[in-house]
Amino acid sequence: MIWMRFQFGPDIGMGHAVRSLALAKALTSSGQAVGLMLDSDAGELEGVGDLPVLQLDPGDNLPAEGHIIFDMSHAGARDNIPTWVKYVQKAGNGAVVVDGLGPDAYIEGVKADVVLTPYLMSEAARQRAAKTWLSGPQFSILSDEYAQEPSKLKSRPNVVMISIGGADPWALTETALEAALNTTSFPRFEVKVVAGPQLSTARRTHLTTQCKKSDVELLDAPDSLRDLLGMSAVAVLGPGLTKYEAAACNTPAVILAPDADTLAINMPFAEAGLASVMDASARNFSGQLGAAIASQATKRRSSWTGRALIDGKGAARAAEAIIEALGE
Repeated sequence: MIWMRFQFGPDIGMGHAVRSLALAKALTSSGQAVGLMLDSDAGELEGVGDLPVLQLDPGDNLPAEGHIIFDMSHAGARDNIPTWVKYVQKAGNGAVVVDGLGPDAYIEGVKADVVLTPYLMSEAARQRAAKTWLSGPQFSILSDEYAQEPSKLKSRPNVVMISIGGADPWALTETALEAALNTTSFPRFEVKVVAGPQLSTARRTHLTTQCKKSDVELLDAPDSLRDLLGMSAVAVLGPGLTKYEAAACNTPAVILAPDADTLAINMPFAEAGLASVMDASARNFSGQLGAAIASQATKRRSSWTGRALIDGKGAARAAEAIIEALGE
């Protein structure tokens, strides 16, 4: 048995949940029995399917049987990961950690069976203490639909998709929508807005009104984000993991970073030519955003491709390597 331990919610977002479910599916496709370990107050999670769910209260012990994959970013939980790794290994099971970056790396001081740093970032290449270390964007964990070849970028309609994700506590969705509608250098395009799954009721109501006034399509929990990305000329995104999905869809992106830390973390995407990365706290940000959208849209006239770095097959690669490392 392989357990997936992760968290999600308004303060954390949905990125770790989406990634963990994608890896769970890849593991089950390889014949492994997989279950989920969630906080007892986590709320409902879509996409669980038939996977068994173990709910944990604060202070509960981890199960004594089965390997555990930890993908957790909340500081309170993150600090406990070294202790949990030792506990799992002492019970004779394997511990896998999806690690963080830079000084916030979760796995200092212990040697996990597998450490995974599936990022396009220089810090992802910093050696981790692990029996097996999987590093780089070739291990970017996306759902299996992203392994399919997307449509040609040059044949797509003039669509700008805005998807900040999560609860969007920085109100970047509304700012991006206003900037996109006021972009005069990229005429005759359609704007589609994806409402984050953790968006508050008040924000959702306000955004609905704003979209109706501007004749903009607002999408709430769309069936497939890949289909939307695959038909868009440009994607305007928050600082989370959706940028990897955009790259796998060959969709140029504008990434909005709300602070200095997220700006630094996302800059490698700009350096690799996959996106424009913008400081959302900068003066005249709204005006600059319109220019960035127009600039990214010009990539349709070139042979640009994001799939050269992120091909959507990372979940299968990671699952295969994890199974081998755990001796399953």
